[in-house]
Amino acid sequence: MAVYKSSVTIGSRLKVHFIRHAQAIERSTDLPDELRNLTCRGRKRFRKVAATFRKIDISPDIIVTSPKIRAVQTAEILSETIRFSGELKVLPELGENPGMATLSTILNSYSMAGDIVIVGHEPWLGELIGKLLSIKSIPYLPKGCVVSLKIFSGKSEISAELTGMITGSGKSINRSASAAERLFTKRDLAANNGTEAGSETFPEKGDPNGKRSKT
Repeated sequence: MAVYKSSVTIGSRLKVHFIRHAQAIERSTDLPDELRNLTCRGRKRFRKVAATFRKIDISPDIIVTSPKIRAVQTAEILSETIRFSGELKVLPELGENPGMATLSTILNSYSMAGDIVIVGHEPWLGELIGKLLSIKSIPYLPKGCVVSLKIFSGKSEISAELTGMITGSGKSINRSASAAERLFTKRDLAANNGTEAGSETFPEKGDPNGKRSKT
């Protein structure tokens, strides 16, 4: 279990389910990034993910999403599939680089929640999960993937542990070791190929910035 210092105060335990948006249309100079919508394939695949989410009986108290169309549409598919009757909140910070401060704000706003869903983008979700788990390697979330963390909070710290994931094809993995292996294997394969399955671009060899693009 990892520990991350924070001023957030939450209930004794809760789970946060981080979801990367489903597959969206390719980037285009004719369309602003924030308006890129999901493809038909992306919708179809994520409905399978959402069905698995419902099958394993996760009942979120709140769904928080990036304002970008592809993320909002992903959140809406999840909400519809699980017959969610709670609040679906759009949070502008999730469309940029949501650090621990953004997560702390969410947790403080819903301190008594049992399950919180956060829908956003790579590489930021992976970076945030990496910080929560205090690991050097950054996890890689394929499009439509769900990564679940159990969050514990003391008076001045957050600790988290990986509890499972749902793959982008809708397969549930409830063993943390298997989930971790899957996350890091996918990231390594994508980095070695130069791109991820789903069009995210990784830096070429010799790129001085060494940064992954947001998707």
